[in-house]
Amino acid sequence: MENAISQAKELTQQLSAKKVFETLSFGISECFKNLSASLGIGIAVLLLSGVLSCFSDSFSSYSAIFECISCLSLVICSLSIIDSCFDTVGRCIEALCAYMTSFIPIGTALLYASGNSITASSGTLINSFFISTVQILSASLIIPSVKAICCITAVNVFCKKTNLSGIVSFFKSSCLWIIGLSFTAFSAILSMQSILTSGADNLAIKGLKFSAARLIPIAGGMVSESLKTVIASMNYIKSVTGIGAVVYIIYTILIPISAIIATKLCMFLLTAISKATGLEKRAMLFDGMQGALNILSALLLGCCISFIICIVLFIKITVTL
Repeated sequence: MENAISQAKELTQQLSAKKVFETLSFGISECFKNLSASLGIGIAVLLLSGVLSCFSDSFSSYSAIFECISCLSLVICSLSIIDSCFDTVGRCIEALCAYMTSFIPIGTALLYASGNSITASSGTLINSFFISTVQILSASLIIPSVKAICCITAVNVFCKKTNLSGIVSFFKSSCLWIIGLSFTAFSAILSMQSILTSGADNLAIKGLKFSAARLIPIAGGMVSESLKTVIASMNYIKSVTGIGAVVYIIYTILIPISAIIATKLCMFLLTAISKATGLEKRAMLFDGMQGALNILSALLLGCCISFIICIVLFIKITVTL
């Protein structure tokens, strides 16, 4: 019991705002170091393009060539900056889904041991279905769609007579709607299922307690009180296990979140320089990249919040004796 209490205190300290902020700030600084070369090249190209645009009348025959080269350089820089986010977010979601898949049998066993047998049997199917759905959506739909948004945004920079921003907006809205509806539906279904099954578990455990107290001669009262002790102990173990799962989920997403934040700051800086130098077409490129990063952050945060809700319900669902 002393070891369990010390572990619970240690896990609670890991959830402190100071610890989370230190980890997040360290991740952002490391990402800035990795992106500094591409960011410096992008800033240099923008400043050079701004200077050359001032003398475009003097070099009218070469202005189209300069513009094409600068746009191509900025596309390469922006894609190299954002490319690492795709792998980081993809690996993070795979790690979260693998962890939740391994958590299901442990959580089911603890729910059975704490008297929530009906909740355990029904929740396993819902959680397994949602985890597989998240893996399919992220790997086969959302992340490829975000990559398509980046490609269309890059192509749109070179288009003078056509505007592909409508297609980009369609992909962005579709991805955000799919993410929002999926995670909202899962949270609602899981919450309603937990409320309904917890009532049935309470009724079943009270019936078991009454039967033990009335039908077992002499030792019936002792068995009934022992049942309270066992369930209280299992609820404590369940709480410590759930807190550990929440700590793992939070610290797993801190690195991808810090990478997204650092990349968005880079894109904000490049957008500001583009607008300051009058290069609106380049600013549209970086705005489109920021929209792609917003989708990745929505996917990651939605997945994290849904899994944390699942863990919190796992901790909070208890039978009353």
